Amino acid sequence: GQHTFEVRAVDAAGNIDATPASFNWTVEAPLPPNTLTGNNVSVTVENASVLFATVTGDGLTTVDTLSSAPALPDGYLQLGAQYYDVSTTATYIAPVTVCFTYTSGSIAEPVRLLHYEGSAWVDVTTSSDPLAGQVCGEPGSLSPFAIATGTAAVVPDTMIDAGPPEFTASTSADFAFSSNDPLATFECALDDLLDWGSCTPTTSFTGLATGQHSLLVRAKNPAGLYDVTPASYTWTVTPVPDTFIDSAPTDPTESTNAVFEFSSDLTGVTFECAFVAADGELSFAPCSSPQAYTGLAFGEYSFLVRAVDAGGNIDPTPAEWDWEIGDIPAPVTLLPGPPNQTEDTNATFVFSADEPDPIFECVLDSGVFAPCVSPVTYSGLSIGTHLFQVRILNPNAVAEAPISSYQWTIVDLSLPDTVIDSGPSAQTGSAVATFNFHASELNATFECSLNGSEFGPCTSPAEYNDLLPGSYTFSVRAIDPGGNIDPSPASHSWTVVTQPVATILSGPDSESNVRSATFTFSADQDGSTFECSLDLGPYETCVSPHSIDGLADGSHQFAVQALTVSGIASVEPAVYDWVVEASAPETTILSGPAATTTATSATFTFSANEASVLFECALDGAAFAECFTPHGVASLSFGEHTLLVRATDNAGNVEQTPASYTWMVQAPPETTINAIASGSGVISFIGNGVGGQQTPYTYECRLDNGEFTACSSPVT
Repeated sequence: GQHTFEVRAVDAAGNIDATPASFNWTVEAPLPPNTLTGNNVSVTVENASVLFATVTGDGLTTVDTLSSAPALPDGYLQLGAQYYDVSTTATYIAPVTVCFTYTSGSIAEPVRLLHYEGSAWVDVTTSSDPLAGQVCGEPGSLSPFAIATGTAAVVPDTMIDAGPPEFTASTSADFAFSSNDPLATFECALDDLLDWGSCTPTTSFTGLATGQHSLLVRAKNPAGLYDVTPASYTWTVTPVPDTFIDSAPTDPTESTNAVFEFSSDLTGVTFECAFVAADGELSFAPCSSPQAYTGLAFGEYSFLVRAVDAGGNIDPTPAEWDWEIGDIPAPVTLLPGPPNQTEDTNATFVFSADEPDPIFECVLDSGVFAPCVSPVTYSGLSIGTHLFQVRILNPNAVAEAPISSYQWTIVDLSLPDTVIDSGPSAQTGSAVATFNFHASELNATFECSLNGSEFGPCTSPAEYNDLLPGSYTFSVRAIDPGGNIDPSPASHSWTVVTQPVATILSGPDSESNVRSATFTFSADQDGSTFECSLDLGPYETCVSPHSIDGLADGSHQFAVQALTVSGIASVEPAVYDWVVEASAPETTILSGPAATTTATSATFTFSANEASVLFECALDGAAFAECFTPHGVASLSFGEHTLLVRATDNAGNVEQTPASYTWMVQAPPETTINAIASGSGVISFIGNGVGGQQTPYTYECRLDNGEFTACSSPVT
């Protein structure tokens, strides 16, 4: 609302100013915010519009016209310049885009937008539209702005000096452009106002689509300012005619004439044709549809045709047709062969062709084509499906010769017969049965059945194992290559009986010292007989008890098998193993004392010619007692001694001639000093044996506990 302020003075005497000074003013209500929270917020005030990328807090944006402002930098005209201050109480996040409108023509072009950034003006122009009278820029913040004319010293201008024709069939375009700033670089945008990229003063574009194209080019000076009124160029790429061959001769063909009909996807075009033999050169000449060629020789040819539109644009990819003129083999007429299904293994085929003196080649089944003449016969063919093929043989033909063929099947309608060649006896104790069989026809397969089970594939010999006692019937039937089955299978019946078990009741000790043995045995089936074998020899009839004589030393094996009344033998014979050792061992004394020694003890080692024997020793006629090697004796008297050693083996055989060893135990010598020569240092000595007997001795002497050394009497 309205407010008044008054003030009065009072002097020292207390006099008061009766007419106070006063001031009146009005507080107006604030304007509502025009800049609201959001993204891409646009605000227009007077002749200015501000676009905020993001507003985070509501506020008021205002624009004020300034009557004066700091001087513009060099290159910008003060004449006609306009100044504004843009501010806002809203909080926001950059970037910000600011645009000002002006009366077109009131300011000389090019018009630029400058922003005062604290201490200097900065050109922030991003676009300028002289016709609409609008200039825009992107400042870093809001503060004073100026719109003024920029001179060539600061603002580059762009000129397109050369480009393609306004209408062209070419899918490429070459441009040349320049600027009033010799140091300027360039940016181009083709058919997309937002897709700017660097380009050079001479730039080419290729692979252009049919239709209208527009190129914008702007110069950019070293300071980073670019022409905000880009130069533009518009042109149209017209379609190129396409050519089609609508009809042409067959490839290959025997005709020496050729007629072509052709057209284009555009109207009002003309055509150019090129006819090329295999060894000719390509040369186009004007032509029209249809185009005919006659009297052509055998060989390969190519025909090309291209359309040319009214502007002289030529189809860059002419339509092309390649063909060959030459001999084409005739089809072969094949007369009917054997019936579709037959037992006949021979086949004859008759054929012909509508050609003078034709040469044929034939093939049967998966073979290789080979020359043939009509009629051709094949003999001894196998059962099954066969395929005969025939064609003209012409190496110079320009096309594959057509093949005539005939397929038929050879079948076998006769029934095979099956014969069993061998099988088990009518009665057997074996749990295994083996059958051999054959068929009356070659290459037959077989199916077998046991005891009426379902027939299944089998081969000869067929074997059955683990058969339990009982009656069995084996059946087998043949199937020939034609699939015919023997309607009366061959069969064989037999009975598996329980085999007897033989048991050995008694025999010799496992280690025996006698050369004879007696065995008793029995069977688990009454009426059984027996067969015996010694040391894997042949089985021979025997009875229990059974005796064997004249056995050699060593290991032996006795085997016996039982046989039933019908002759069925045991599955496994009863076996008895034992060892005969009837010869006594022999002992050898390996080591003992010297023949003469002073030692009153002795050690002996000995061995026997058999393993695991018991040794006994006897010294000087004493009784034998068990001993071991090595064997020691002690406390021997002086004189002669004899040790006897004998061995006893596991069969109880005692050595009758013990090994003997005799040696002599002799007393050691005694030494006597028998003379000392007074004053001369000569000492004499002598050694005495048992009973004072003198014996030749050698001597060793030492002095004062020194080392003993060899010496002789007397010693000085």
